[in-house]
Amino acid sequence: MFYWFLKWIAIGPLLRIVFRPQSHGLEHVPTEGAAILASNHLSYADWLFMPNALPRRVSFVAKAEYFTGRGVKGWLQKTFFSGAGQIPIDRGGRDAAEGAMLSARRVLERGSCSGSTPRAPARTTAAFTAARPASRDSRWRPACR
Repeated sequence: MFYWFLKWIAIGPLLRIVFRPQSHGLEHVPTEGAAILASNHLSYADWLFMPNALPRRVSFVAKAEYFTGRGVKGWLQKTFFSGAGQIPIDRGGRDAAEGAMLSARRVLERGSCSGSTPRAPARTTAAFTAARPASRDSRWRPACR
């Protein structure tokens, strides 16, 4: 409920008026079912603009520090990021982030959208863009087919 309040009343209209964002390719986003949406990470605010352009809810992973702060500021951050559909991720390593990845998988299993903002700069060589299958001993399996 808080997500939709932020999107349609508190923050969404302000973003549309002030920044006048443009969206291209929305016809490629499924209207229902699970989807992983990856932005080009042009801005820190990708996680605000992408959901604002779509009629569906989009959940992103966000650094755990936003959910563990102290005092009034910490409470406000936790309330805002939780309400905005963000999933806390511990960036301490692969094992530390497993809980967030499982939460993101649950988002997909219930047929919702999970957003991703890659942090590495874009590579233009084919060596970095080729898809590779997961190893046989990988604990991660596709959440949907």
